[in-house]
Amino acid sequence: MMGYTLNMHSNAMEGGAYGVSVAGNWSQTPMLSSSVHNMIIDGNIHLGAYRTIASVEALATGLTIRNNLFVQPSGTCRINGCRGFVLLERHPSANPEVDAAPIMIYNNTIWFDRTAAENHLYGGTAPTPEIQQHNTDPGKTDGVFPNVSEHNNIMHQPNFVTTDPETPVIGFAPLSETVLWAPRNTGFRSPTTFVLDTAYATPVNALKDSKPQTGSAALGAAITGSVSYMDILGTPRPARADKGAWVA
Repeated sequence: MMGYTLNMHSNAMEGGAYGVSVAGNWSQTPMLSSSVHNMIIDGNIHLGAYRTIASVEALATGLTIRNNLFVQPSGTCRINGCRGFVLLERHPSANPEVDAAPIMIYNNTIWFDRTAAENHLYGGTAPTPEIQQHNTDPGKTDGVFPNVSEHNNIMHQPNFVTTDPETPVIGFAPLSETVLWAPRNTGFRSPTTFVLDTAYATPVNALKDSKPQTGSAALGAAITGSVSYMDILGTPRPARADKGAWVA
């Protein structure tokens, strides 16, 4: 049974728990729980803020996520640590047809500027941000989606230093730091006192374009796996394409 069809292209988003939240084929409704989506999330820019958990929340399959730029700025989180680019949540009503449909994540760029201390959850735990990860919190998921692939993405975490030997992640440096535009988030306003806490404001230089520069291992490196034929602006990629969202 067919599910929803979506082509989400060329949007700019800021803040929120998620930039995009995709649901619909895990509903308790029998018709919806057996449906398979065909959704493309392509060429978007998302600037996170103090409560962003991920750029994309995927509770569904049949997704292609490509050519997007996600920047999580420095500064402490207020409620939840950011899990990274795509947070996957498989629910118990998912059936074999839904499970078999793919989730494809390729040619995206993620710049994560927080430190581990800034990216805490309640209890002080700092989740390590990933390109994609399943939410294993109790009551949030039932197993994992079996058909998830990620290819030719850039993850850049210059400040996230933990005991994990994989951090900080700077393997695709240098990346450009041209500021695309100033953020709108000026802090957290209390819903009871209406006082603005500017400690949660997004830094004015947070939204970096993050294009691979000379010497970057991303240049010409998208030679296997899924590769987008255009970049985030619709510019055709050369035969030997770059990793990430941009044609450098």
